[in-house]
Amino acid sequence: MTIKDKYIEVNGINTRYWRAGNKGPVVLLVHGFAASAEYWMYNVEALAKHFRVIAVDMVGFGKSDKPKIKYSADVLAEFIKNFLDVLKIKKVNFIGHSLGGAIGLKFAIDYPEYLEKLILVDSAGFGQELPHGLKILTLPFIGRFLMHFNQRQLYAKALRAYAYQKKEITDEFVDKMFEIFNLPETKRTILAMLRQHATYFGARLCSIKPILDNVDKIKAPTLIIWGAEDRMLPFKHTKTALKKIPHAVLRVFPHCGHIPQMEERGMFNRAVISFLTY
Repeated sequence: MTIKDKYIEVNGINTRYWRAGNKGPVVLLVHGFAASAEYWMYNVEALAKHFRVIAVDMVGFGKSDKPKIKYSADVLAEFIKNFLDVLKIKKVNFIGHSLGGAIGLKFAIDYPEYLEKLILVDSAGFGQELPHGLKILTLPFIGRFLMHFNQRQLYAKALRAYAYQKKEITDEFVDKMFEIFNLPETKRTILAMLRQHATYFGARLCSIKPILDNVDKIKAPTLIIWGAEDRMLPFKHTKTALKKIPHAVLRVFPHCGHIPQMEERGMFNRAVISFLTY
């Protein structure tokens, strides 16, 4: 399947997305921090056999516009709501990876009428722990220097750092992401957003508390998928997720790191189809 880029205006923000499939419920795929729709490149075709699939580049990331705005959870959840309104979509099954999971949680809290089911993939929002590589980018001068130390080899190493099955992060994927990483305003946005939500000591409590204090309001059936060897967001966060989210179930992928949809694409696709079908 060849997936073509599409673009729409969402409140003046030029937004890139992929669309595939012509039957079944709508499935919305939302990537993580410093990522893009490419993180779903191994899932869209399989899911499109059963669902109408949309993968979006969040505002500030990928090939979507990167305005100088406050990238709060409220703003990002509202962006998704506005994106769906432009496409005239009333109900979705929301699948969010990493930061996309935190956006999904806020979306479920603020706009429950849009949500059928929720799938969280190694989701942010359940704790303050962050890897050293991200924390050091929050430091003045050092973070900016490292972000502009522009070597593909180092970028590839960083990209593979949080995958357990590193061979699944192919050179082709690295090349695509490195190209996106070097688009105008990308590095500025990544640094600005990271520093807004984190310090050298971890995620800011003020960023995750509005989510943690309200996830018990989520009524939608929720599947939590987590790589047992995640070095980005520790597996222990699943305890908080299961304790706080009603109707949540956990699916653990052994021998898998932070990117289950790529590292264990077959298992991931089957888990998603099963959960959304039954």
